[in-house]
Amino acid sequence: MNDYKGDRLPSNLAAIHQQINWLQQQPDGIIFQQNSGDNCIAVKKIKSFLLLILADRESLSTNVAQSILDLDNPLNLIFPYARAMLLALVWKNQPKKIYIIGFGGGSIPRVFHHYFADAIVECADIDQTVVEVAHKFFGIQFDDRLKVAIQDGREYLAQQNSPVKNDIIIVDAGFGSGYMPYRLVTQEFYQLCKTRLSSAGVLVVHLFHKEEFNAAAVKTLQTVFAQVYIGLAE
Repeated sequence: MNDYKGDRLPSNLAAIHQQINWLQQQPDGIIFQQNSGDNCIAVKKIKSFLLLILADRESLSTNVAQSILDLDNPLNLIFPYARAMLLALVWKNQPKKIYIIGFGGGSIPRVFHHYFADAIVECADIDQTVVEVAHKFFGIQFDDRLKVAIQDGREYLAQQNSPVKNDIIIVDAGFGSGYMPYRLVTQEFYQLCKTRLSSAGVLVVHLFHKEEFNAAAVKTLQTVFAQVYIGLAE
């Protein structure tokens, strides 16, 4: 397991804008593309928006942007699902520890890091290239309160041995095809999440775009958690 820290910068909006300002001058289109594992990772600029695209290497087809950055307002969560994930705050409005599986462009971790100064935001992503792209192109700044491990997110969660449990666990990991890894939708995985949650802690799962897959995942969640809420973000 490796922790990716990048260059440490002050955690404020001015520093973020300073780090991403150069992107405003870039022409529209693909400004970065690299194969990594089974995926092709690309960064595309459309006017004042930056898209992180994860495509299958064989077909190079995807209709999913993994992250979108508003260059004029980096704290703006463009995706409705990302805003919906913040509903976890209804149950835990002052989280002290948050764990996120799947980093992408780092939009959700950055919002938690910015608005909750006392919270530790711990993340895991299996692809170091994705994390490096988040740092270089999406202005993510790592410090003692925002950390990411380059490791399988389930394995990292299983290895957590801190006496301080997570108030919020977010599962936001998927393939370019729109499916989640099977190991993140099993009963055993959800039971692991439950053991790593604090009292009245909240698990939030992004189920992506496959309805038949999602129905099975919800049924599995209901075998572990007494209360399961389903939100539709269009």
